Amino acid sequence: MQTMMNLKHDEVPTQWYNILPDLPEPLPPPKDPEDGPSRLKNLPNLMIGECLNQEFSQENWIDIPSEASNESKLIVHPFLTAPKT
Repeated sequence: MQTMMNLKHDEVPTQWYNILPDLPEPLPPPKDPEDGPSRLKNLPNLMIGECLNQEFSQENWIDIPSEASNESKLIVHPFLTAPKT
């Protein structure tokens, strides 16, 4: 069973929580495959710079860019939560 929660505009989160700093040991750095072109060198072409910064951040709380939160306020979207046990 899922629970749906409709949030008011002022209840929409402005930050997301990054668990990386809480891990007992850091994740291993990404590696390229032994054969073929470098995927790491191509990352800036595949992801927006701000997303890359967030992906590798060691901060617990990361601000959701205002452009993204402003867009999400235009959309009515329910948030689903895990079932209560």
